[in-house]
Amino acid sequence: MLRTTLKRVVHSFITSVIVVMSAYAAQHSLQLPMEKGWNLIGLPFTPTLSPSQLVSQSNEITAIWSYQADGWKVYMVNAEGVETLATLESLEGGNGYWVYQSSMAPVTVTLEGSTPTTELNLRAGWNLIGIGNYVENIGQWVSSSNVGSIWGWSDGRWISYVSEVPEFLNNLQVLDSGKGYYLYQEQNETKPITSYTGENGSTENENTDTNQQTEDATDTGTAPQNQAPAITSAATAAIEENNTTVFTVTAYDPNSGDSKQFSVSGGADQSL
Repeated sequence: MLRTTLKRVVHSFITSVIVVMSAYAAQHSLQLPMEKGWNLIGLPFTPTLSPSQLVSQSNEITAIWSYQADGWKVYMVNAEGVETLATLESLEGGNGYWVYQSSMAPVTVTLEGSTPTTELNLRAGWNLIGIGNYVENIGQWVSSSNVGSIWGWSDGRWISYVSEVPEFLNNLQVLDSGKGYYLYQEQNETKPITSYTGENGSTENENTDTNQQTEDATDTGTAPQNQAPAITSAATAAIEENNTTVFTVTAYDPNSGDSKQFSVSGGADQSL
């Protein structure tokens, strides 16, 4: 009787350890360093954090933008950390995100999740993606699909791989887990990202002398330099008749360097 009881206890203990170890092994952690300004990140798995929880990791992170099928989604806070806009409700593996960090010193955020993203559900047109596996040969990866071009953001400038451009003009040669990319797709497709992988830790093969040549030679889709701006302040304002007030309108343009112009559309004041 005692021997049988001990066997059951030992079996139960071993089973519990195996379950715990399996659960631990299924967890993945990713540390993302953020430089001052806009950072284009990609999520290799769906994190446990919401956009608000990610922002709360650092007071210097004030905005997260995502480009989805129905347009831009955003989560923003002001300088005091108070939420000002929240159309982005969750973070998902396989997606890319623009994150704004205001500090001169780098900031590192930590994400944890479970199942890595092994395929991308791509739609025709531009997709903002993140990958779950390191892809060391983009040429092979896109050769059997409808991918027209892939664009990354590195050190404040665009790097790209365009399928119809000579190989030596493409200054983006690998895709890294943790980085975000714009991908232009000819038609809807589910794309696996487990093929053509190599050792983790490699970086893009950048050729600074061919950046402009690559952009000039691109004829597959429209390069992602021209994204539509979005109003980030309140959408409406109420002013009593015969009174004077000041209403501040703010906007964000994903295209760094572009100037913003405001105008009144319609009504008696449209000439202002």
